Formats: sequence, C-alpha cells, structure tokens
Amino acid sequence: MENFNELLEQAEQIADRRKAIFNQLISKVTAEILPKFCEIMENFEIKRCFFRSSNPINSCQEKQTDEDSEFYCLCLNQNGTFNDAKYEFYEGKYFVPENWKDQNFVNDQNYFTRCGIVEFSKLLNSRLTDLIKKYDAKVKEAEKLL
Repeated sequence: MENFNELLEQAEQIADRRKAIFNQLISKVTAEILPKFCEIMENFEIKRCFFRSSNPINSCQEKQTDEDSEFYCLCLNQNGTFNDAKYEFYEGKYFVPENWKDQNFVNDQNYFTRCGIVEFSKLLNSRLTDLIKKYDAKVKEAEKLL
C-alpha cells in the first residue's frame, strides 16, 4: 500500500494533467471555435445566442432556479462578447436585463471556468447542429418554391 506522500504526489500529477487539458480546451474554444461560431451567427443574422448550463461557465455567473432545477444562463453576442442572462420561466424566454447590457465580458482564456468549459463546448456543438438543421430545412423549403 502506498504511503500518504506517494498518494499526494500522484494526485498533484493528475491535477496538473487535468489543468493542462482544460487549458488546452479553453484555448481552442476561445481562439478558434467561438470566432467561427460568431461568424456563423453573423451569416445567419443571429444577434445573440442564449445558453443554459448546469455548471457556471464563468466565475461570476448568478445561479438561477425554476420549479425543478438550478442553472446558469449566458448570452453570446454576435461580436463575440458575453453577457450574463436570465431565463423567465413563465414566459419561456431568455433575456439580458437592461442594467446588464453594458456589462459585456470579452472572450478570453480567463473568462471560462474549467468545470464550465466542457459543458459550454458541448452546448456550442449542439447549437451549431441545430442551426445547420434549421437552415438546411429552410433552404429545402425555398428550393421547393422555385
């Protein structure tokens, strides 16, 4: 059986590897994926995209609740900046409160939390898939009219 110091050393090595991997993912998202996603938003004339996550995507997000869950909301603007957002349960809508609209966060590596970046990457991928399906259907619909 390993002694405490050996276990501690192994835990530090694992933590360092995890940190390096998370930092690589954050770098990839901020440098490549988000700019491309914002370009797609511009091409589709989408001004903002809202995301709902179970983990905070950044360290200063406000936890929200509805009838059965706790969550965090984020708005990605077409220009690549972020705002915290809210979800109105009864109306079923996401929005950025007026007093938050000037509080944009810049897309950089210090913005994301390590626990939030994985979920946010999956949300981006899912949203992109949905957008492609939606606009492919619109193109097919338009082609039928021609």
